Amino acid sequence: MLELSNDSVKNRRNINTSIMYDSEIIIIALVANFLVIDLENVWAGHCKKNLKGCLPGLPKLRLFKL
Repeated sequence: MLELSNDSVKNRRNINTSIMYDSEIIIIALVANFLVIDLENVWAGHCKKNLKGCLPGLPKLRLFKL
């Protein structure tokens, strides 16, 4: 089995309580750059409204103070 994470990622203190995966956070950042959405609150609202199926941890997480 191919392991892509190194020891520093595996030994994080909050690894058991994290809500979103690193890949989900990276996808959010990439799509925001492609859509040229630079207002973080607008982007967080868009993700919560339209990407619930793709990113299951997102509705539980409050990304930014609104």
